[in-house]
Amino acid sequence: MAAYVVLGMHRSGTSAVAGMLDRLGVRMGPKNARPDWIGRHWSNPMGHFENPDIVWLNGLILNYDGTGVHEDLAWDQIPDRARSYAAQIERVLRSTEGDLWGWKDPWSVFTIEEFLPRVHDPHLIFVFRDPDDVAASLFRRDGTGAAESHRVTNRFAQELAAIGTRHPEIPRLDLRFEDVTGHPSETLQRLAGFAHLTPSPEQLQAALALVVDESTLRALGRSLARRELATYPKWLGWLVARDLRLGRRDPAALWRNASHELVGTLRAAV
Repeated sequence: MAAYVVLGMHRSGTSAVAGMLDRLGVRMGPKNARPDWIGRHWSNPMGHFENPDIVWLNGLILNYDGTGVHEDLAWDQIPDRARSYAAQIERVLRSTEGDLWGWKDPWSVFTIEEFLPRVHDPHLIFVFRDPDDVAASLFRRDGTGAAESHRVTNRFAQELAAIGTRHPEIPRLDLRFEDVTGHPSETLQRLAGFAHLTPSPEQLQAALALVVDESTLRALGRSLARRELATYPKWLGWLVARDLRLGRRDPAALWRNASHELVGTLRAAV
């Protein structure tokens, strides 16, 4: 019952790695998931490949309002908050685990210590990207300034290093964004070897199809953003319903998230 956990900063290629694992045969979503569980969005048109149950739980632990990546989270309180959600973590993991499974959510970098003792045979996959490239990508998606982006990226890097130091016994694979996007075939070989998989040609082709060039990715994102704007009332209703489902019931927080999404969507549509 091996579990593969993809860890890395936002905009670092974790979605692509999770998607590759999923296409190779590692179930990265919930059991009996709907076909759209991968979560295509204008900011990530190939899909996030995130388990919504774990994303929801991480959001509760971090008290995260959903408005992008920023540095005003109460970082030092996260370990105590994670411990207070031990029962929920146990319940989500037991309902999700399987023979060959895993998950990806960048925020897991800060909650993983409460998950690991409850995971059978964990394997860690660290994904890294140049901080300047992360900053540029965050600016395009959220309008996050370079200084704030670098501070948050450094915080993620420090925590990733700490996880590796605390758990040398856990099998680990390190990947870089540039290799994932620039050499996807080699990345697939490394992932398959790490997970002891023998993928079929069809599985390899499906995994390779997730990696597209930057211009294609932006064109797909622009198309999705325009589609969301064309159905704005329906999209806004979906956004509010999602936030309520994730436990974000503060009207001010709902408004901040809706405004943040609208600004980002307008920026991506042009």
